[in-house]
Amino acid sequence: MTGKIWSYQAKRGITSNSKIVLDKYRNVRQNDAQLERKECCVARFEKEDVLTSREACELLRISRPTLRNLISKGEISAFKIGNNWRIMRTELERYVKDKSTTRRAGPETNSSPHPPGTG
Repeated sequence: MTGKIWSYQAKRGITSNSKIVLDKYRNVRQNDAQLERKECCVARFEKEDVLTSREACELLRISRPTLRNLISKGEISAFKIGNNWRIMRTELERYVKDKSTTRRAGPETNSSPHPPGTG
């Protein structure tokens, strides 16, 4: 069988040195593909950091009971691993963004110094 392979390679102009180069090239390509897959998974996980309740409280600068109230009201999505709450960093960013846009919009106020109907 080896003789047939070498005769085929000889017809194609592939020498033993070029065969070694081709094998190394294939191995490098396979390793690159494996690294790309690993980097893709790592990058995806880094985007969506999972925080403990303590870390989330530190970021928001609130107490843990306040965080539990926000979770129970459904204002912040969270999930449990065992007995511990976990919160996605993107969820906290969404919550802060929603709160800041609500505050900016706020209730409409009357710019007149007089009560309505008097001035």
